[in-house]
Amino acid sequence: MASECDNSDRAMQPDARDAQPLKASRFGTAAAELGIAVVSTALARTSLLFLIDFRFSTGLKSKRFLSDGPTNIDCKSTTSNGLEINAGGNHKFDDGKVFAGLDTKYKVSDYGLTFTEKWTTDNILTTEVACLDKISPGLKLALETSFAPDSGRKTGKLKGTYKITNATVDAAVDGGDDSPVNVNGSLVLGYQGWLGGYQIAYDTNEGKVNKNNFAVGYCSGDFQLHTSIENGEVFSASLYQRVSNRLESGVQLAWTSGAEDSTKFGIGARYLLDPCTSIRAKVNNQSQLGFGFEQKIRDGITLTLSTFIDGKNFKAGGHQVGLALELEP
Repeated sequence: MASECDNSDRAMQPDARDAQPLKASRFGTAAAELGIAVVSTALARTSLLFLIDFRFSTGLKSKRFLSDGPTNIDCKSTTSNGLEINAGGNHKFDDGKVFAGLDTKYKVSDYGLTFTEKWTTDNILTTEVACLDKISPGLKLALETSFAPDSGRKTGKLKGTYKITNATVDAAVDGGDDSPVNVNGSLVLGYQGWLGGYQIAYDTNEGKVNKNNFAVGYCSGDFQLHTSIENGEVFSASLYQRVSNRLESGVQLAWTSGAEDSTKFGIGARYLLDPCTSIRAKVNNQSQLGFGFEQKIRDGITLTLSTFIDGKNFKAGGHQVGLALELEP
């Protein structure tokens, strides 16, 4: 039973192959969801849990609690020739909006190429061509374009990432018909469990830096600590600990200079009831509570129930209940 359902260890121990460069204010990509999103660093062959991101202020977007809508479905499949197909959608009860998307990915391993195409119900078509490890080991180059047939709007993005054992450098240039040309760069370094990151973004139209972010973290076994400064205005600290094979917990404190509601504080936990079942809970200083229940029905089928409660306005309503179904081969 455990071998079929218990994937908690894999979720909390990200594979180095999944390590990705810095993006926005998050240094890495999601490796597990605790109601807080635990993400890994961009260190090649040194993938470590780095940042804990509570999403209280953005509507609890983790689908383990409430994702982009109260009702969600995600389907994944792979054809016999290696074509990966991902389809998903969500429905919001409050405004009746329905959103869906279709992604396809095909790899040509002999040439190190990956072709990705995306379509959404917003009628936006996105295509990406990426080349990995062919020009130089650890180097990834990618060209991404998007097109909106209704408006004729086009955008493009050229990305490059270079990884060595304890460092990753990331650079990107993007722009479009009605958007400025932006230049983005980031660097992550790691040494004996210590991690440091810097990110910068430059707007060529206005001639100014609009992102200037720093982060420092430490990872030791089941314990991770992270601190960051965003544009000299947002100061945050996060602590994650895997207490046991069944229990994980995390806490985050953030302070924004000059903001009316300047301090944010939250705690979250995940508990594994059995190899196929887990529960999650989180609460913040705004009296917002999130609860999630996840059941792996069988291999490839996972059901998640979630709820969001606004404790400050309990009688006013506005509380949410969510349902998500994931299907994958």
